[in-house]
Amino acid sequence: MSDTVIKESPAERHKRRLREERLQKMVLSAVARTSTAEDYSFRSVRLPDNAGGPDWLPVAQHCHANVDIWVHRSPAHKRAKGFVLIGPEFGVWRVLAHSLVELEDGTLIDITPQSVSEYRFPFVRHIGTDKEFEEFENQREINVCRPA
Repeated sequence: MSDTVIKESPAERHKRRLREERLQKMVLSAVARTSTAEDYSFRSVRLPDNAGGPDWLPVAQHCHANVDIWVHRSPAHKRAKGFVLIGPEFGVWRVLAHSLVELEDGTLIDITPQSVSEYRFPFVRHIGTDKEFEEFENQREINVCRPA
């Protein structure tokens, strides 16, 4: 373990706090919209390699990359960016960035293999910008208490 202390300048600390506040607002907005959660189903998929190599299979815990690859190879489909809401447990929601595939008819499917169970947690779409979603996506998960 290192004894290195990372020092933040006041400007860096201010920038970090503003980012944390933006992410908290995004998460609270998603939790407040739980009633708008959309239904989706799990689907096992593969993409054949036209060059004779092995087929492409989605990788567990890489939903954003999986969906990007799928949509690139299936242009009629779209990436649905949003959040999976887990909870509340003891008043705390776990909010995770998640990507699904939206089919031509609007049906949502989850192509990312599940490692534990196939319980479907509520999925709420992201309503902000791509840049905001990418910022949250890099964070992966935020825990938040829903205000009374």
